[in-house]
Amino acid sequence: MKRFDLHNHTNSSKDSLSPITWVIERARVKGLDGIAITDHDTAHGVLSYLEKNGQPEGLLLVPGAEIKTIQGFEILGYFLNQEIISKDALEVLDEIRDQGGVSSLPHPRRTNYIFPRGNSLPDYPEEVMRMVDAVECINGRTRSVENRAAADLANKWKKPGTAGSDSHFMAEIGAGWLEFGGAVNSDNGAKGSNDIDNLEQLRISMLKGHGRPVAGKRFMSNSHYFFATAAIKRLLKLNPDLRSGFCKDEFCRYYQAQGRDGNSSKEDKDRYKTTIPIEGIVGKASGKRRESIGKTSEKILQAIEKDDTITIPELATLIGVTERSIERNIQKLQSNGLLKRMGGRKEGRWEVRT
Repeated sequence: MKRFDLHNHTNSSKDSLSPITWVIERARVKGLDGIAITDHDTAHGVLSYLEKNGQPEGLLLVPGAEIKTIQGFEILGYFLNQEIISKDALEVLDEIRDQGGVSSLPHPRRTNYIFPRGNSLPDYPEEVMRMVDAVECINGRTRSVENRAAADLANKWKKPGTAGSDSHFMAEIGAGWLEFGGAVNSDNGAKGSNDIDNLEQLRISMLKGHGRPVAGKRFMSNSHYFFATAAIKRLLKLNPDLRSGFCKDEFCRYYQAQGRDGNSSKEDKDRYKTTIPIEGIVGKASGKRRESIGKTSEKILQAIEKDDTITIPELATLIGVTERSIERNIQKLQSNGLLKRMGGRKEGRWEVRT
């Protein structure tokens, strides 16, 4: 039995901080036989890794990308050897096929679970459904009812199923996979053998539908996914250097501070969590956060630094704005971690956190 997680993101995506070397290590820890890197709108990260290092030992690394089309839906491309240039769905499918790749529709029946108003499922043109090679029937970030609907779509168009965790954080890896080998099962389509030792064998097996999509354990609720990803985007906007220079050094210092080896044993690998230590991120980003706030917010901080017991009416008078404006700016400062209220409204004080 061999398992391949075919949907994962690294720090080449705008909403992930996971280095590709960590993703590979985590895949080994989870007992996977292969993993696909499918960053948003780029295959640069995984192709660069393969060019420099070749295939990792004991693990098949599939170069891919998740392309957002001008039609509004996304397309997964596997076994790529160069970037996908087009954004038109049919042209994207053409480019994937020209490279000898395999295409799949990711999470085709997933809805917006945070802001459901105006939700609409992707309207896949018939030309796309005829041309695409497969449909992602298991997505680790998608509810089971929506994964079942995706499987129905695959069956309707007689397409093979693919599966992946859609991981953006380390702990999500292995939340879904395509499984090869074992007895034939007419209900789930499992067939084939364990003889998948290279990318070409995997590519052919995927096209023939020899894999069985399997759902693992989801790591977070849908709302947690949304807000965790939003936090990552916010942090990267405040400090873009986090994408390339943060992860490894900060992770090592974090573990060494707790008496663990920063190079990480198997026990440490199992302790990888959703994000890397937030204290390190905030510490690096705080200077730029202060620079990015508005004039009114900056005046509020300056006034509080002089008098930490100043009241909202006093701030409004001092700065020359309404009390409502002061309240809105204070809320933003508190949500950004730049200001904290210590104690009650009458006898408390402000604390500026820079």
